[in-house]
Amino acid sequence: MRKILLTRLVADNDEDKRYFEQLGYQCIEQPLLELSLHQAASTSLQAMEQAEWLFLTSQHSAAFFLQLFLAQYSFSFLQKKKFAVIGEKTAVVLEKAGLYPNFQSRSATKRGLFTEWLASYKEPTTIFYPKSSLADSRWEEAFSVQGHHFQTGIVYDNRFSENQKSALQQLLNDSTIDAVYFTSLSLWQRFYAVYSQINAKTELKFYCVGQTTQEVIQKSGYHAVIKK
Repeated sequence: MRKILLTRLVADNDEDKRYFEQLGYQCIEQPLLELSLHQAASTSLQAMEQAEWLFLTSQHSAAFFLQLFLAQYSFSFLQKKKFAVIGEKTAVVLEKAGLYPNFQSRSATKRGLFTEWLASYKEPTTIFYPKSSLADSRWEEAFSVQGHHFQTGIVYDNRFSENQKSALQQLLNDSTIDAVYFTSLSLWQRFYAVYSQINAKTELKFYCVGQTTQEVIQKSGYHAVIKK
């Protein structure tokens, strides 16, 4: 049976495992990330206080946001905020805490969320975007161009541990996988940093989420299929 490597956190893989098993793959789970609350996350509190809208781009950003801010503010204060989220999983994290998104993008990417929200809300407002230590600033300038006050703050750290790197090297050297699935650009970059340094014995098939990740994979000389 063909084997596919899933690179996100094990707890996030249930839906993807069902999808790839239906395609005839056996799923191998080896996360290429570790997440933890950012030590200086509390410096973001003032920016959050001033914002009308809060943007949450993953279920993890939602979870760390709640961990940090519910310890500092009353629930009624957070209920006054407006939330824009990516995908059903992020919305569910909020809903379990008793908070509900005011905007949920159809696209499961940051670019999709930003683009769709900007198309719907023209009146200038204040926005706070809690993000990971790896998140880039692409597409953020579009908010200021449209007159919005857009602030960001690092709420959680995203690391690639030495143990995870060694485990990935072992999988690749043993030629035990036929395909790899990436749910973010950073996961591809971490994989490629290891993959490009070894003498791969087999050609791998790549699956990913989002056009941005697909484009970067293709620029590296490989083909990637966007998971539907």
